[in-house]
Amino acid sequence: DANERFIFSLIDGRRNIDQLIKFSGGEEISVINILYRFLKIGWIRKSREIIEYEDEEFVDFAKVIEVLFDIYQIIRQAIFKELGAKTKEIVNKARNSLSSDYQKVFLNLNLEDMKMDGNIILKNIATYFPEPENRLIFIDAFEEFYIKIMQEAKRFLGRRIIEEIVQEIQKVKENIGIFYVPTSVRDKLLKVFDVVIKTFC
Repeated sequence: DANERFIFSLIDGRRNIDQLIKFSGGEEISVINILYRFLKIGWIRKSREIIEYEDEEFVDFAKVIEVLFDIYQIIRQAIFKELGAKTKEIVNKARNSLSSDYQKVFLNLNLEDMKMDGNIILKNIATYFPEPENRLIFIDAFEEFYIKIMQEAKRFLGRRIIEEIVQEIQKVKENIGIFYVPTSVRDKLLKVFDVVIKTFC
């Protein structure tokens, strides 16, 4: 199934079981059962070597998800300050108008929570987009989500608040450009910011 394909694609001879569990966003027992099935079939084998290394791809994903959550909170809080409870309606409308693939990225994610759970995004990637070439779809989903929220909010708030939000996004973009190690994931994130900024400038 999709989870098995995702786990299999993560196995590189260096990631340990804990790292596979983290990256998949799955339950420990579920991932271990999948690995046990792979072992029985003969697709993988246990390594006698124990090498500690940082999973750079996972760290990259985790950082980007955190930034995407931060930008969402910047947008949400700015709108909430002006519109209060109506913000929830705007957010839900934007979420429901996303394409079906993008909606899958946000499944089971509580958008009202100030501290959203990045594992949910990872789990949705593992479940619906297991192939390596599709993994970055979550970044595109956030781009469309931001734009739809801000377009809807602009109807009620006019340009001023939206321009303030764009300035905050610009600051985050500049910091990432300076402080984050260049990777394909980081570059894709910066392009999202460019699109959002240009849409509202």
